[in-house]
Amino acid sequence: MKKKYSILIIFTFLGLFLNAQEKGNIELSDSTSEEQEWFNNHSEWTYWMPSIASEWVYPYTMSVLSDTIIAGHHCKKTNFGASCPNASEGNTSLFFYASNDRVLFWDPVIAEFKLLYDFTKQAGESYQIYPLMGSFSDILTVFIDSVRIIHIDDKPIRVQYVTTNSEGYRNNHWEIGKMGNATIIEYIGSMTYFYPQESGYCDMNFSELCIFSDENMTYKVDEKDCSRPYIAAIDEFLYHLVSIYPNPTTDVITIDVSVDCNLKIFNPIGVCVGFLKLHENQPQTISLSNFQKGIYILQFESKKHNFNRKILKI
Repeated sequence: MKKKYSILIIFTFLGLFLNAQEKGNIELSDSTSEEQEWFNNHSEWTYWMPSIASEWVYPYTMSVLSDTIIAGHHCKKTNFGASCPNASEGNTSLFFYASNDRVLFWDPVIAEFKLLYDFTKQAGESYQIYPLMGSFSDILTVFIDSVRIIHIDDKPIRVQYVTTNSEGYRNNHWEIGKMGNATIIEYIGSMTYFYPQESGYCDMNFSELCIFSDENMTYKVDEKDCSRPYIAAIDEFLYHLVSIYPNPTTDVITIDVSVDCNLKIFNPIGVCVGFLKLHENQPQTISLSNFQKGIYILQFESKKHNFNRKILKI
């Protein structure tokens, strides 16, 4: 009789376990459910960091420091994954884990994992990143424009081409690419910086990936020596003085500059249709609602430099 009851109890608990697992109430151990192809102990990213004060560009290396367990997940600890230390809200390291084609980061303020990359999403879909530590107030929405396959060391790798939109209670603008556009490579991350940056704190110091390597592959983007600083060409240096988003746009654009300057706007046939003064690190929103669709040239004139940017009104 006792044997029958024992068997009944075992099957009852087994049934409850399977039912809970099906509903997502029971989390499998990380040894069976989590993938670690995104990170291993030899993963290393080197980015170029432009200096806003000079024409020098410096290498910055992010690497995996150690393994750890957080909230039951097998995580990798890295030094901070962006060129702007203020974007981490004072954190000098970040913790990531990858599972089911998604990469998440640990927010120590609220003791919760947040989504960073999502390769379950296809063209036409979107997801949201909440990059500000300790808060869900700032939102960086990532729109998947297209997905394609490239080969790195004969290994098929997915690439997402995305546009982004930033909103929040602060005036600063979050980016994971450049001017609202980014390229995100599977197992590597954004080609600009691994973790989102906030323009108001970073003074528009957008970085670029030079090389990524781990125990499975090496992906070198730049022919330069990724371990040595170099002097940027003048166009490359000026590129980092201004941020324009969103671009393309249907209505308004926001312009953030790192130097005081005058702005002229020229329509598709070369007629000047707007003029205004811009001030360093004071983002200004401009309405294009009365402008026709097309490509517009923005001409910036500062005390030291003159440079142009293009925007598309759609």
